[in-house]
Amino acid sequence: MKANAVHLLEEAAAEHVYQLNHVYAPSPAAGREAMLENRLFVVFDRWDFSKKIQVGFRAKAILSVAQQESSESAAYVDALNANEIKHPVLASLRVRVKKAEAADDSHVNTLVVEAAPVCWDEAAEIPNDSVDALHGLMATGGPPSRERLVAAGVAEIAPSPFYNMTVGGEPADTSLVLLHFTQRSIGAQQSGGFRVVTENVADGLDSASLQSTPQLKVGLVARCSVERCPDFTAAKGGFAVAAICKATRLAKPQHALDL
Repeated sequence: MKANAVHLLEEAAAEHVYQLNHVYAPSPAAGREAMLENRLFVVFDRWDFSKKIQVGFRAKAILSVAQQESSESAAYVDALNANEIKHPVLASLRVRVKKAEAADDSHVNTLVVEAAPVCWDEAAEIPNDSVDALHGLMATGGPPSRERLVAAGVAEIAPSPFYNMTVGGEPADTSLVLLHFTQRSIGAQQSGGFRVVTENVADGLDSASLQSTPQLKVGLVARCSVERCPDFTAAKGGFAVAAICKATRLAKPQHALDL
């Protein structure tokens, strides 16, 4: 982050640490560069409620969010090249925002110093004070962009000719939804991977979706590698939190749209 992150620091502050909760953390692609000057260091795009940002991850944070047992950099690189690194859909990050050691004050460095997956099974609450402060600062930086991560119900999502989708009438590139699968997924092999399709997917936030015949049904399409195919396969009756990256016109008449 450069000039768009400067407002996160007060003029007299050289650096500050923020807690970011519920950050969308897609898994890295196999073969990407993960070493910098013989140490583990990766730069990722990340989404939260306000916008997409680019942050660097120190080794400890990378290993934590990837839930790797080994602390060896070589083990992480080997797992990455084998397409075995999997990130949770959401993570909590502690980000250090620091003024760059340069004459240009519009440049700051953003580094994730700690990270943890968001676990839906734990009752412990995530600290809120720092993220509340960040929300206030973000609110002074103008309206949120379409690159923000929007949590929504399926009924709020609609296709758009100009954007990936609209949510509640506003443009959005990524939306976080809770899905209820009324039937299992089916897959078709394509060149280098699979196209996994799940029919008659219901909105997990709608109590009517728990019935055998939900009113709102969508199709869910995922294109994935051979190694990642199990991650996108749903079992009948299951629920999942999903990050939707595009909405399209319905391919089958029983669906409201395809995601």
